[in-house]
Order: sequence, then structure tokens, then C-alpha cells
Amino acid sequence: MLAETFNHTIKEYGKDIYLNDESEPRKVLLSKNNRNKDFDEYIIHTNFSIQRGDMITWENEKFIIISDVQLKSNYEYKATIRP
Repeated sequence: MLAETFNHTIKEYGKDIYLNDESEPRKVLLSKNNRNKDFDEYIIHTNFSIQRGDMITWENEKFIIISDVQLKSNYEYKATIRP
């Protein structure tokens, strides 16, 4: 049930990104990471596998996954991205 709710939230409110220069966009949830004021960081939440070093293109800006990827409850991947 939580996985269905998470997938619905991504479908309804997710942002379009391109993973590693793919030609088809994917939906993810992005939130500003306010813990580190020195960098322009975001937390990315996906329902597909990602890994450190992957490139994310969002609104014509490139980001890289800089943190370890956390798998939360077998349906949500979470990581930190930075331009």
C-alpha cells in the first residue's frame, strides 16, 4: 500500500528528469537540501534504481548523485544530488 501511494505521488507531483542522458524523461520527487547551506543540493526520491555517479538532467541543468543511495522499503531510492 505504501509503494502504491509513493508511486502515485511521483506520478502526480514528480519532476521530469533525464537519467544519464536517456532520451525519455522519468518522474522523480526533488526537495531542496537545507542542511548544507554551502552547496546547491537536492534530495532525489525515485521508484527506480539509481547509483552514486549517475548524471541527472533537470531543467537543462546537470546534477550528479554524490551520496550513497539508500533503498527505503524496497520501493524508494533516495540520494543527494549536486550540480
